[in-house]
Amino acid sequence: GDAFLPADYVDLPEERVAIYRRLAEADSLAEIEAISDELTDRFGKLPLPARNLLGLASLKLLGTALGLKSLRVLARESRAKFSDAVQRESGKSFEEWVDGMMRRAPYPIEFFQNGGLGFKMEIPKGQAAMPMTVKLLMGMQRDWK
Repeated sequence: GDAFLPADYVDLPEERVAIYRRLAEADSLAEIEAISDELTDRFGKLPLPARNLLGLASLKLLGTALGLKSLRVLARESRAKFSDAVQRESGKSFEEWVDGMMRRAPYPIEFFQNGGLGFKMEIPKGQAAMPMTVKLLMGMQRDWK
């Protein structure tokens, strides 16, 4: 879906720009959560495009931390590829991490190696893909350490 701050939610253009800048510069999920809380306190319940924007900021942060070179979130599936550097660092611990992720993912996850190591998660009908993908990547980041 669309990811932006609607003008009827944050009406001042300079305020929207400042929020976009803060999201782009956020370097932790806690910071993104604080921005979300502030928006809710100041402007009320987050509309869907604003929730999507915060979700995208979270995905970007998590994807960078995990060494993803690409990430696509569609209505019924999330698909990502790891950078070559992450793959070269892989050893037994990486294999264990992959195995653990397959067991703990919120929905069935499938790893693949065509065109580089990646994964695909099917999103059940009626579930929101972005929050499920954020949840998956948060689990991956936790287990990676």
